[in-house]
Amino acid sequence: GDAAKSVDAVVLSGQMQNLIPVCDGAAMRSALLYSDTRARQEFRGIQERVGAGRLRTESTNVKGAASVLAKWLWLSEREPGTCR
Repeated sequence: GDAAKSVDAVVLSGQMQNLIPVCDGAAMRSALLYSDTRARQEFRGIQERVGAGRLRTESTNVKGAASVLAKWLWLSEREPGTCR
Protein backbone atom coordinates (compact mmCIF):
# COMPACT_ATOMS: atom_id res chain seq x y z
CA GLY A 1 0.00 0.00 0.00
CA ASP A 2 0.89 3.65 0.25
CA ALA A 3 2.57 3.20 3.65
CA ALA A 4 5.15 0.84 2.14
CA LYS A 5 6.13 3.52 -0.40
CA SER A 6 7.20 5.87 2.43
CA VAL A 7 9.75 3.45 3.96
CA ASP A 8 13.33 4.50 3.23
CA ALA A 9 15.15 1.61 4.88
CA VAL A 10 14.77 -1.45 7.07
CA VAL A 11 17.64 -2.42 9.36
CA LEU A 12 18.18 -5.76 11.06
CA SER A 13 20.95 -5.90 13.62
CA GLY A 14 22.65 -8.40 15.85
CA GLN A 15 24.17 -5.64 17.96
CA MET A 16 25.63 -7.75 20.77
CA GLN A 17 27.97 -5.79 23.09
CA ASN A 18 28.96 -3.03 20.67
CA LEU A 19 28.94 0.54 21.96
CA ILE A 20 27.86 3.23 19.51
CA PRO A 21 27.42 6.67 21.07
CA VAL A 22 24.65 8.56 19.24
CA CYS A 23 23.56 12.19 19.52
CA ASP A 24 20.68 13.69 17.54
CA GLY A 25 20.45 10.55 15.44
CA ALA A 26 24.12 10.53 14.35
CA ALA A 27 27.05 8.46 15.55
CA MET A 28 29.45 10.58 17.60
CA ARG A 29 32.43 8.33 16.89
CA SER A 30 33.20 4.93 15.45
CA ALA A 31 31.80 1.95 17.33
CA LEU A 32 33.63 0.09 20.06
CA LEU A 33 33.02 -3.45 18.86
CA TYR A 34 32.19 -6.55 20.89
CA SER A 35 35.69 -7.92 20.37
CA ASP A 36 37.36 -4.73 21.65
CA THR A 37 38.92 -5.46 25.03
CA ARG A 38 40.89 -2.25 25.66
CA ALA A 39 38.80 -1.69 28.81
CA ARG A 40 40.61 -4.34 30.88
CA GLN A 41 41.62 -1.83 33.56
CA GLU A 42 38.06 -0.49 33.77
CA PHE A 43 36.69 -4.02 34.14
CA ARG A 44 39.13 -4.73 36.98
CA GLY A 45 37.82 -1.59 38.65
CA ILE A 46 34.24 -2.82 38.27
CA GLN A 47 35.20 -6.15 39.84
CA GLU A 48 36.92 -4.40 42.74
CA ARG A 49 34.01 -2.05 43.33
CA VAL A 50 31.14 -4.54 42.93
CA GLY A 51 32.96 -7.74 43.83
CA ALA A 52 33.68 -10.51 41.36
CA GLY A 53 31.30 -12.95 43.04
CA ARG A 54 28.42 -10.48 43.22
CA LEU A 55 28.98 -9.42 39.63
CA ARG A 56 28.84 -13.05 38.48
CA THR A 57 25.77 -13.82 40.61
CA GLU A 58 23.73 -10.74 39.66
CA SER A 59 24.62 -10.45 35.99
CA THR A 60 24.95 -14.20 35.29
CA ASN A 61 26.80 -13.21 32.10
CA VAL A 62 30.12 -11.51 32.85
CA LYS A 63 31.68 -10.18 29.66
CA GLY A 64 34.87 -8.80 31.15
CA ALA A 65 36.59 -5.99 29.24
CA ALA A 66 34.17 -6.57 26.33
CA SER A 67 31.18 -5.47 28.44
CA VAL A 68 29.36 -2.26 27.55
CA LEU A 69 29.88 -0.85 31.06
CA ALA A 70 33.65 -1.35 30.88
CA LYS A 71 33.70 0.19 27.38
CA TRP A 72 31.61 3.16 28.56
CA LEU A 73 34.01 3.79 31.46
CA TRP A 74 36.99 3.53 29.09
CA LEU A 75 35.38 5.98 26.68
CA SER A 76 34.34 8.44 29.41
CA GLU A 77 37.94 8.57 30.68
CA ARG A 78 39.51 9.10 27.27
CA GLU A 79 36.79 11.02 25.42
CA PRO A 80 34.72 12.82 28.07
CA GLY A 81 32.94 14.95 25.46
CA THR A 82 31.50 11.83 23.88
CA CYS A 83 29.91 10.76 27.18
CA ARG A 84 28.26 14.02 28.10
